[in-house]
Amino acid sequence: MASKHHQAARGAAARDIRSRQGLEYRAVLDAAVDAIIVIDHAGIIQEFSRAAQQVFGYAPEDIVGCNVNTLMPEPYASEHDGYLHRYITSRDPHIIGVGREVRARRKDGSVFPCDLAVGQVEGLDPPRFIGFIRDITARKEAEEQLRRSEAELRLAQELANLGNYVIHVGNGTPDYFSPQLHRILGVQPGDETVTREEFLERWVHPNDRKRVALEFARMGAGKSALDIEYQVVLRDGTHKHLHHLSQAVFGPDGNVQKYVGTVHDITDRRHAEDEARVLQERLTHFSRLSTMGEM
Repeated sequence: MASKHHQAARGAAARDIRSRQGLEYRAVLDAAVDAIIVIDHAGIIQEFSRAAQQVFGYAPEDIVGCNVNTLMPEPYASEHDGYLHRYITSRDPHIIGVGREVRARRKDGSVFPCDLAVGQVEGLDPPRFIGFIRDITARKEAEEQLRRSEAELRLAQELANLGNYVIHVGNGTPDYFSPQLHRILGVQPGDETVTREEFLERWVHPNDRKRVALEFARMGAGKSALDIEYQVVLRDGTHKHLHHLSQAVFGPDGNVQKYVGTVHDITDRRHAEDEARVLQERLTHFSRLSTMGEM
């Protein structure tokens, strides 16, 4: 009798453990931020988390028992069962254990981008699989907006003949030079970086070199931002007039962390000003000759 009593107690304890484990398992599914879907070896949905309900718009009673390809647009829907069968028979991890970006389909038919990771539940035969889905619609929209903004900025810089840069000092962060700045200075993105010393000694026109070096030093000492026009001689011998604006950014220790600047190619404007000045001088000269003739 005592043995039967102990066996019954052990059975009750085991059932209690399984019940608690089931509750904990359900709590984990419902607390997860990412959508979690459990499927069997045939691709039939067994569990559908609360986040999955919010992402896909299905209630559990509407989707549990359906093939998981219901949640997929083409061509994923048609290909999924084949991937699953191939993995089970050959262990070829086309999807299982490999995270990737895919597209999924909501109940209303709308398709959205998501990050998908699928893992196999160990120790079960036939096997079960757990999928983790993260809706990345907001991230993709932000990336697309950033791409559009960058494209618009590049176009605006090209139209204004304006380039910009960020040069970091001593922290190993890569410097940034805009495509238009490369075009203004006649260099390629992969070319060797030009140091400030080399820029002053070899690029800045000798007539402007001392003045530019003084303004660079004032900026580096925090005395003033850089706002200067000067002439440069490019590697191919081309002369250009630049309007250079720059600001030093200092860290808590008082040292320069980076330089942020804009370079405007004003060569055409300076040439137009020179031509206008020459024309004005000629008009003044002709005016004087005319006055002398009248006298």
